[in-house]
Amino acid sequence: MNPAESITPPEAAPPAARVSFDGLRETALAGIRRWAGDTWTDHNAHDPGITILEQLCYTLTDLAYRIEFDIRDLLASAEGGDAGASLFTPAEILTCNPVTSIDRRKVVIDVPGVKNAWIEAIEQPEPLLFHDPSDDTLYLGALSHRNPVLLQGVYRVLIATEGTVPEPDVAREVAVRLHACRSLGEDAEEPVILGRQGIVVQAEIEVGEVDNPESVLAEIYDAIANHISPRIRFHTLSEMLLRGGSIDEIFEGPALDHGFLDAEELADFDRKPGLRTSDVIQVIMGVKGVRAVYDIQLSDGVREEEWYLTLDATRTPVLDIARSVSNRAIRLRRGRLTWDPDAAVVTKRFAERQSASAPRRLARSERDRIWVAGTRRAIAQYHSFQHHLPRVYGLSLVGLEPGATPERRAKVRQLRGYLMFFDQILANSFSQVATASRFLSVDAGPVSTYSSQLPGGIPDSAELLGDLDAGRLQEMTEDSAMALSRRDRALNHLLARYAEEFGDFARVRDMRARIEAKATYLREYSDLSAGRGRAFDYSRPSWNLENISGLERRVARRLGVRDVRRRHLAVLLKEDEGGFHLLEHILLRPRKEDLDQWQEGEDRQWRTESFLAGVAGPDPYSLWLTAVFPDWIDRLGEREFIEKVVRDETPAHLRIRVVWLGVPEMAAFESAFRDWLDSRVAEA
Repeated sequence: MNPAESITPPEAAPPAARVSFDGLRETALAGIRRWAGDTWTDHNAHDPGITILEQLCYTLTDLAYRIEFDIRDLLASAEGGDAGASLFTPAEILTCNPVTSIDRRKVVIDVPGVKNAWIEAIEQPEPLLFHDPSDDTLYLGALSHRNPVLLQGVYRVLIATEGTVPEPDVAREVAVRLHACRSLGEDAEEPVILGRQGIVVQAEIEVGEVDNPESVLAEIYDAIANHISPRIRFHTLSEMLLRGGSIDEIFEGPALDHGFLDAEELADFDRKPGLRTSDVIQVIMGVKGVRAVYDIQLSDGVREEEWYLTLDATRTPVLDIARSVSNRAIRLRRGRLTWDPDAAVVTKRFAERQSASAPRRLARSERDRIWVAGTRRAIAQYHSFQHHLPRVYGLSLVGLEPGATPERRAKVRQLRGYLMFFDQILANSFSQVATASRFLSVDAGPVSTYSSQLPGGIPDSAELLGDLDAGRLQEMTEDSAMALSRRDRALNHLLARYAEEFGDFARVRDMRARIEAKATYLREYSDLSAGRGRAFDYSRPSWNLENISGLERRVARRLGVRDVRRRHLAVLLKEDEGGFHLLEHILLRPRKEDLDQWQEGEDRQWRTESFLAGVAGPDPYSLWLTAVFPDWIDRLGEREFIEKVVRDETPAHLRIRVVWLGVPEMAAFESAFRDWLDSRVAEA
């Protein structure tokens, strides 16, 4: 007989039948007929073997029932609290560091006081840089035979403010957020707050029956203001779901405090080159109670236009409500009757309408799906199926009649000993279901993967089990080597859920170090995934701190490096775990302050050898990175493997070179590197 046949149910049995009592019973009987058809032919209910079989089938249905508990209940029933609380929410695992210009624009618009923002690439940031092909050198001065160097990855941010927050505070907060989410190989100039171009709409408006002219006029001004400088609307999670978006689409991009911004809607909020009176008329006609618009003109304080007003590209247009109200630019009438609304009331109600439509910081429940703890259940509790057998078997808690013979008692004990094998398997299975959270655990400690428990409540079990206790039983179920091997495989499974794998990591680490590295990687995965393209924040101190790029953190975790601080590596011993430094070339480009080292009229040669020696091409800055490793650390000895990990983790649009330095060279590099980092913090 093929051993595989012993666990193969009849092909005719549908999957659903395998967990029902009837399905289990028929599957078992089919096996009996196949394996013992010549010696066991009585399959009726009065046969003790069939009775025992039916009780086992019933117990298995109970096990199947508990397996199908809601995952929340399974995790809530784990030891030590609700294991589900450690799972990542959509906002944690599906969002990412800003990647595109639209992503960065969303981050800026999310800042309080920002009404709109635009991201513009700068190909030639100041000071201008030129490449001389005759000597393959860069210069800060232009000559006819020199070619301009067009850098990639430098951009500026233009901001239109609400006017509710002081502009210096807005610019400061925008800069802080941009530094915190800067992408590798990119840099932004200081944010530019656009000046305001006040717009006044002069018109005479016919209205119908209105109860409150001030409210109608405030609503008209509000509609005009939103047309001139439209406010981008944030959405809650429930609103985005009602619009038909899927969870992965909704959470694409950076996580925002005020909700979700639709990328397609953002495209409609580009900067206007001008205003058409026909569009303004349509907006006014949309206000309830308005019947007609006469004698309309648009003015910016300098020009008055009847059809089209060209806007200043260097400023952001806004409705000049103060001038509009004080000059009574819009007059309401009904037939020959005109109104003279109270200017203070109109201004107040306009401000109230503008404030009511301003974005608000959403509660977490409105912008994320929060884990809801399940019901704690006694999943591991096992009640021996022996108690359900007929009393005549003598296996229940009542036991045998007082006058039972020694032979009869011996037979009962023999049967109980035989059934204890089934009880043990079932008890372990119930315990295994109760500890399902262990497979989702990212604890690096010694975590068993097979669970066991002694079946309790069975008479005479102590005599049958002897000195077997829970500890010895667990050792028999799973020894330490098996636990480590299965734990490693379980972590591989969890990594595969995120489409991650450690590849050749096994050949350079022992089992415990491998498990610790994988568990740490999984615990930090929301940040390692979302921030894989994020750069470090050079506006804040980073030495001896974990202010490092996402790439540095991912590579360190892949290599099993526990200390990810930016620190001195030259002082490490060969037995230490090591580390590395990452340099972004775009941050080494010449800056305005560098022009001060030349006198006026000099040919300003810009030498790059100090940091960028060996980088070919006229543009050594754009999309270039350099990783600097110590060459004396034993754990970093397999250079081919380490360089492969670095290149695999580097975003595809970036080029990276790996440099290995000895102790003296590393010490010199780190001294200059730290001075440069400190200077950037001081500048910021």
